[in-house]
Amino acid sequence: MRLELFLKLFWMVVLAWNVSVALFALVMRLGGRFWQNNTSTFLRGKSYLCALYLPFSALIELILLSLLFAPGVYEAMPKLRLPSAGTSAIPALRAFDWEAAVAMLWAAGALVSAVVRIAPRLRFRRWLKKNRRPLGERAALILENAELQMEAAASLRRNEMLDERPRHRVRLNRKIPVYTNNEAYVADGLSGPMAVMSGCAGGKCLLLDKEDYDDETLDAIFRHELAHIHSGGAMLWGYEDLLAVFGWFNPGAWLLRRCLREEIELVCDDCATFRRGGERRAAYARALTNLAARKRAFLPGTAQMACGSGLLRRRVRALIDPPPKRRSRPVGVLLFTAAMLCVLASGVFMPLETVRVTEDTLLSFLRAPEYGYMGARDFDLDPGGAYGATDANHCYMGFSRWGLSLTYTGEETLSEGQIRLAAALTERLGAPVTSGESGTVWQAVDESGARTEVWLMRGDGLTLTIF
Repeated sequence: MRLELFLKLFWMVVLAWNVSVALFALVMRLGGRFWQNNTSTFLRGKSYLCALYLPFSALIELILLSLLFAPGVYEAMPKLRLPSAGTSAIPALRAFDWEAAVAMLWAAGALVSAVVRIAPRLRFRRWLKKNRRPLGERAALILENAELQMEAAASLRRNEMLDERPRHRVRLNRKIPVYTNNEAYVADGLSGPMAVMSGCAGGKCLLLDKEDYDDETLDAIFRHELAHIHSGGAMLWGYEDLLAVFGWFNPGAWLLRRCLREEIELVCDDCATFRRGGERRAAYARALTNLAARKRAFLPGTAQMACGSGLLRRRVRALIDPPPKRRSRPVGVLLFTAAMLCVLASGVFMPLETVRVTEDTLLSFLRAPEYGYMGARDFDLDPGGAYGATDANHCYMGFSRWGLSLTYTGEETLSEGQIRLAAALTERLGAPVTSGESGTVWQAVDESGARTEVWLMRGDGLTLTIF
């Protein structure tokens, strides 16, 4: 299988995925505030996963099948050339394949976007190794306490609240060595606290720009950044980069990235305050407000804890007045249904097993190499009336493909189609060398440099055969 075909199929799956992304971005943009105010973060997160993952699963299947059934794709990579539909062994019969050309353009843009995303992480990784230092004892104790409480909250019964005693002070009095489950450092020069998720940026860790925060703020910071690393925030991690790389040309992808960034912060707030009482949730909201005035800058990792004033208001509202379950569940089901409809609508753009060709591309499938969809199936031709024919198929001798067979509805349409085909072949191959009742013959030079004869003749019944 040639690289052009692989990219073309790859692009068709990515196009379907981008349709789903654009539709879901429209849903979130038009009703974003409504969903945020009336739906639980759990159901919103599942809706994002549905809209982003399900259409993309076909792409994963495409890659796996290519590895299993088409190892020749790697051999073909150095032989990239201008894409041609059908890839006939006779260059004069080839037609330019615009879909494959667009796929190559998209692949180049995706590669550039990936480099743009990865390069800052690599630079940040080098900077972090030089400038980080371990947490002090006080900060490490608060981190340990946050880890223990968040783990305990996950095992509580329904409607049971977490015991929120300041355990780090008790442990400090007992002189017990501090043990934290997550790596955490202080890095002078950061614009604010953050969590690093990417291996390119140094692997999972928590970062503080300074340690002189008060206990309440430090507890809120660690809880929020821990939520980024663990199941809550990590559930949506990586989709920002996915949208930027595979949807670089799609305005809907960039719009959804903005919605997703806000959603990740809301999800992490919910995880950080899970099973906590109103007083502790209010303390967390105060910490958010105090951090909101800090200068923000992009750093590779998760979105920073302090966001713009508009999102900050929604985050504080979600903390103080979360939506009741009796309202959030039906609205969440409605959002999930909308996400599923976006996925189903994108299925129209999925690759089809039948290749629809036009008169310009029909002849390029003559004497084409033996490859098909993922190297496992042959092409089915459906010309939709090309050269007046109602159907077209490859002709086989054993397992070898040797020509094309066109079917007509009557003698008049067959004669007209024969004249038009003869004119098209003459335009591409030059004047025929022989012409008679048995058929018309042209001579052409194929890829190997050998002279090849192309025949056009009437077959059995109302058919024309080209070989």
